[in-house]
Amino acid sequence: TVSTALGLATNHQPTYLVTGDLSLFHDLNGLAVAKTHNLNLTIILHNNDGGGIFEYLPQKGTKHFDYLFSTSQGLDYSGVAKLYGCGYTKISSPDELVPVLAKVS
Repeated sequence: TVSTALGLATNHQPTYLVTGDLSLFHDLNGLAVAKTHNLNLTIILHNNDGGGIFEYLPQKGTKHFDYLFSTSQGLDYSGVAKLYGCGYTKISSPDELVPVLAKVS
């Protein structure tokens, strides 16, 4: 997901990616490319500590569901941002999103 968005950002125009924490986790090393090539990518991360989309599966509530599907990582993404030299702002409500995006545009 990150790598696809970075490919789109090679036009050096503001590019936005809306993704979940588990998707971002699987493509973290793509963030190194953003810094190397000075790409303008803003990631809007929905961090629900795992694959929340899998909560809609009929297997929800089964014995090993959390281990097999939700796969909580417990990551602090501010640390991930620091690792790759990215900016980071955490918001707590949807009302905070527009003002934050206005600052990065």
